[in-house]
Formats: sequence, structure tokens, C-alpha cells
Amino acid sequence: MAQVYLGLGSNIGNKAENLNKAIQIIEKRIGKLIISSSFYQTKPWGYASENAYLNVAICIKTNIRPPQILDIVQQVEDEMGRKRDTTKRYEDRVIDIDILFYDDLVYSNDDHTLTIPHPLIEKRKFVLEPLREIAPGFIHPTAKKTISQLYEELLKEEWKKHQPHVLKARINSFGHAINGLKILLKYEYNARIHLIIGILVIIAGIVFRIKTIEWMLIIFAIGIVFTCEIFNTVTEYLMDYISPSFNNEIKKIKDLSAAAVLIMSITSVILGIIIFLPKIYALF
Repeated sequence: MAQVYLGLGSNIGNKAENLNKAIQIIEKRIGKLIISSSFYQTKPWGYASENAYLNVAICIKTNIRPPQILDIVQQVEDEMGRKRDTTKRYEDRVIDIDILFYDDLVYSNDDHTLTIPHPLIEKRKFVLEPLREIAPGFIHPTAKKTISQLYEELLKEEWKKHQPHVLKARINSFGHAINGLKILLKYEYNARIHLIIGILVIIAGIVFRIKTIEWMLIIFAIGIVFTCEIFNTVTEYLMDYISPSFNNEIKKIKDLSAAAVLIMSITSVILGIIIFLPKIYALF
């Protein structure tokens, strides 16, 4: 008896029920079910649709030959209400059943309506992922690689394709950060004061030619003060959104957030005094 791997998908109606019904019919008409993967929700492949798919891979044992299996699965699809549009290669469907492997057979009929192994296995994550669950070590007869290897290679390819999008997202996030600083300086008076003081401190550092370690301390202190101010602003906006009316507990949260800014500001002033006071004193 041959071990046959089938891939099933559904993105119309009760998808889980469709898959379970198709598996039951397949077991009655083709052969004993050996193992079934979990159901995987995936995006449509090869076309655009708002309807996500549920996909599953199964393994059955059978004496039926591939052409007859194709006839049976197409009959099952038709009985379950699949509408075939010959003008479209991919479309939403109640059920879709593909023959993936038939042992290690390499086969194609005269009109190429059936090719085994399925020619698009290596490109389809929605096929490889459930297959990897039930047959990670199965060797693809023509690719000569295991299902796990094919799956890992596909993930690497997808990662490479998405790199430009990842870079674009990073650039966009940088723009959001700049916009956040603009909002901070536009609406928060204290932030403008911190900015002016920070600029004056940097100018003083240049004038007094402070050491590298002193520069590091000054820049770090300025950065921490601004970070605390941002978190304080976010906290205030969030608390006002949660509770527009006065609330004593909300006030406590705001006061604690403001205290963090105050502590860091005082710490920075002390640091500035330690660094600059001896230099100012030396002038006299």
C-alpha cells in the first residue's frame, strides 16, 4: 500500500467543518487516515482576498493509483460545493484538495493535470508548515531535501524578500520619532526649557574644553532628562484620556511621573555644577 500525502484548504463558510468533512469522505473513499496535522490559518496565496484559509496536511494509506485519486478528490470538491471558474487560476473555495506526494513516486499524466510531487510545494508555506508537523523527515523525491529543510529554505527566502520592507519600516519609525520630538517641544513648556539649558550646557562644554568622560556624562544626563520628560508627557496624556475628570489616584500617578523628571533634573544640575564650577573658579 502507498502512503499518500494530501493538502487541504478552505476559506469559505465553516472552514474547520469543511476540512473535517472532506477528511472523513477521503478516508471512506480513498484509504485509511494515518495522521493529520493541526489546522493552520494562512493568507490567500497567489491572489488577493479578505478570506483567510484554514489548511491541513494528512497522510493516508491506499491501493488506489494517482489518476483515480485525482478523480475522487475532484468529485469530493464538487460535492462540497466548490465552484470552478476556468478564467481564474486562484479563487476563494469551500474546499481545495491537492495530491502532494504518493510515496516517492515522480509522475505526470499526459495532459499534465496531475503532477506528483505537486510542483509548487517548495513555494507554499501553507503546504510545508502542516507537512513539517506530520512528516518533517520525508524526503522530496526530486528536490532530494526533507520537508523541514524545504520549510527552512522558504522562510529564509521570505525573510530576504521582506528586507526592503523592513528597512522602509525602520525609516518610517525614525520619522515617527522625529514627529514625537516636534510634538514634545510644541506642546510642553518644560521640554523647551530643558532644550535651551541643554544647548547652553553644550556651548559651555565647548568653551571650557571639557574632557571626553565629562562630555559622556553631560550627553547622557541631557538624554535621560528628555527621556523622563517624554515619559511624563505620555503618562499625563494617557491618564487624561483614561479619566478626563479629576481622580485622586490618577493625580498620584501624574505626580510620581513628574517626580522622576524632577529627580533627574536635579541630578543633572548637580553634575553640571561638579563639572563646570571648578572651571569657572579657575577663571578668577
